[in-house]
Amino acid sequence: NAQSASPFGTFQLTEAGAFLMPYERLINATAVASNPLHWPWQRVRAELDKLAALGKDYVGRRLYLLYNPATGRTNGTTQNFFTTMTIRPPRIVDRPHRHTSAVINYYFAGSGRSTVEGKIYEWKAGDLMLSAPGWGIHNHASYDEPVYELTIQDQPLNIAMESLLWQESLQQPLKVLGTQAGFATNL
Repeated sequence: NAQSASPFGTFQLTEAGAFLMPYERLINATAVASNPLHWPWQRVRAELDKLAALGKDYVGRRLYLLYNPATGRTNGTTQNFFTTMTIRPPRIVDRPHRHTSAVINYYFAGSGRSTVEGKIYEWKAGDLMLSAPGWGIHNHASYDEPVYELTIQDQPLNIAMESLLWQESLQQPLKVLGTQAGFATNL
């Protein structure tokens, strides 16, 4: 009579924390509920507008992640992607930075420019832009009116794979987000 499951279960093999897991557990991963979530624009915008008042001395980006707690440490909207909503007050220029995550920006109010590897790309409301392919040094700037933008990145996927290289300031060393402590952006 063949056994239908390993009698040994999952167990710790070494003091350093290495475990062994049997097949039956491997193919029965713990389910994590990822329920549909809704971020009402008027409520998100009210919170974004508060960030506009931080003034020019604030050097962090003025954005909020549409965060799904089911994604845990990878800071996602879904398990593979995040979505952020950004406001750029008039004439704000972000600090140049770079990362390996791919980025799509949709600008739905205002106009400005992105500089990627020294080349300037101008955009306006209604434009969709792949703005930071493959580790390119880049930054964004608004012109004479507030900019609202939606950004989608594959950052959670890269954090899960331990492959998200990020350099918040070109004067600081790069980090692997999710495996190293991150950055303080408003120093």
